Amino acid sequence: MARTYIVDRFEINPDDILGTGGFGQVLRSLDKSNGELVAAKVIDTKRMRREKILQEIQLMERVGGHSGVVGLRGAQEVAELHQIFIFMELAQVCEASGQSRPLESWGEEGGVRMVGRRRELNRARRPNSSPPT
Repeated sequence: MARTYIVDRFEINPDDILGTGGFGQVLRSLDKSNGELVAAKVIDTKRMRREKILQEIQLMERVGGHSGVVGLRGAQEVAELHQIFIFMELAQVCEASGQSRPLESWGEEGGVRMVGRRRELNRARRPNSSPPT
């Protein structure tokens, strides 16, 4: 059985890595309140300013109802570990088209990954801007 740990209502499997980056990792997690599989973005506050992380969370809260944006499920800071956890909808990518949709929108085909839709989030911040041509 894989080792797990609990942050807020989420059970995180540190061995089930969905992605890594310069500021942390994305791990497959379980929302224990409803059984939903989610992605936990674990950000090291020693590497990224806490204020920037909180801005990202606030932006996700504002655009969370948009169908093209991965939904925020929760966030929790663990100060003693210098980490902020952002819990979000787990998405699946259709390998043929490269398009991302919420996990329940696809069948079992394709690979599963957390999708950070930064371009859409940035456009949502500037509603009068048009996409690049």
